[in-house]
Amino acid sequence: MKIRPFQDKDWKEVKIIHEKYHEKDFPMPQFLANDCIGKYVVEDNGKIILAGSLHLLVEAIVVTDVSAAPRQIHEALSKFLTVSTYESKFYQLHCTVFDPKWMKQLVKRGFQKCKGVFLYYNI
Repeated sequence: MKIRPFQDKDWKEVKIIHEKYHEKDFPMPQFLANDCIGKYVVEDNGKIILAGSLHLLVEAIVVTDVSAAPRQIHEALSKFLTVSTYESKFYQLHCTVFDPKWMKQLVKRGFQKCKGVFLYYNI
């Protein structure tokens, strides 16, 4: 088994693998996206076993004074999201939510639940 950089010739086989096994779970990875910092193929005897891309993720981490008036909190959140989407050169903004009220507000502003369980790996 060997790992190598993803090449244009891999698209067809990777697309077939994605359509056959993963299309209902997640969109085809954007191997050419601006936030893609690496793309690789692992193959065994010329057959692709795995193709993966490394993307930078933007995660919003906010500390909120929950004793503030709801109107102030909503306005502060709107301002933060406006500046965050302007400043970010990426196509998604991730956040981890612990408070169901916050989640409701974020969903109202266009956030969506991730499919599957979001995991992390310390490097």
